[in-house]
Amino acid sequence: MSWGALYFYYKCPKCGKLFKYSIDLIPEYQDEFGNCPVCNIKGEYLKEGAADLDDLLYEDID
Repeated sequence: MSWGALYFYYKCPKCGKLFKYSIDLIPEYQDEFGNCPVCNIKGEYLKEGAADLDDLLYEDID
């Protein structure tokens, strides 16, 4: 049984954007994993886990 993707949730300290990265993207993004898609700076880590009730508030980085 699978619970779906595991995400890391972030908020950009510069622009305030909410975004999430699936853990399977770590090899693809490497050192840029967790960076804001707008500002390209490291996001503030908020939480991790499977899709949550507020999941739609976060942009999915793919």
